[in-house]
Amino acid sequence: MKLSLAIIAAMTSVVTAESDAHWFGLRFEPCKGSINTGRQQFAIYGGQMVDVGLILQQPACHVSLVSTKPGTRADNILCMTYGNPNDFNTRLLTQQVNLKVGKPFASKPFRGIFCTGG
Repeated sequence: MKLSLAIIAAMTSVVTAESDAHWFGLRFEPCKGSINTGRQQFAIYGGQMVDVGLILQQPACHVSLVSTKPGTRADNILCMTYGNPNDFNTRLLTQQVNLKVGKPFASKPFRGIFCTGG
């Protein structure tokens, strides 16, 4: 029960940011096994750390950009993956990655993602 409430809270925080903020629709693939397809793709807001591991209930290894808020420049979206979504010191990349629409990006197993741009 507590885990379900935590997942709902995490998903709600993903979609309740300011309406004028840039949002990015992302699709995540787990490192192994399968996940609930209803949790595989969701929107996040720029400048907000998202606990992907909590939503998917496991780490992800691939992420791809599938949509953006209208007016957002898709070629200007930069993301960083994190081993621990509560610690910005757990970066898994040497620099932010520019996500391309429909092109999956592979990372070491990550639980957190932080994107900016638009």
